[in-house]
Amino acid sequence: MRDVEAPEVPERGEMRAVPAGAKSRGTILTVDDDPAVRALVERILIRAGYRVLTAEGGATCLAAVERNGVDLVLLDLEMPDANGISLLETIHALKKDLPVVIVTGYGDPDTARQAMELGAYDYVAKPVMTNVILEVVREALSTRCDG
Repeated sequence: MRDVEAPEVPERGEMRAVPAGAKSRGTILTVDDDPAVRALVERILIRAGYRVLTAEGGATCLAAVERNGVDLVLLDLEMPDANGISLLETIHALKKDLPVVIVTGYGDPDTARQAMELGAYDYVAKPVMTNVILEVVREALSTRCDG
């Protein structure tokens, strides 16, 4: 039996670059209070060629949105220090055209509808599926680039 190492979890708000020599396809901020989810999403996105910022909650998320060239936010709804719906509204008050994708384990149709009405680009249920998250990210960034 082999020991399995836990994935390295970046510090709050830390940016991870794409592999050396690769060109970034955009900067994604992933916001989730669960370090394992942040690490998984980060790994998926970096392998696909994106730069990744991570945040564990509302304050770190807003600081990253204000200070960094973020192209897309992947936002958890339920965090100890923040309500995802309120955070979505605040993000759009700061950066109106910044696409936000809700990624949550709490798949409530009313909350999904509310998030979409408030300008969320999409609503993705956990557990995160690699092909689904990559497709939603690609579409959201494409829409933003198309204007």
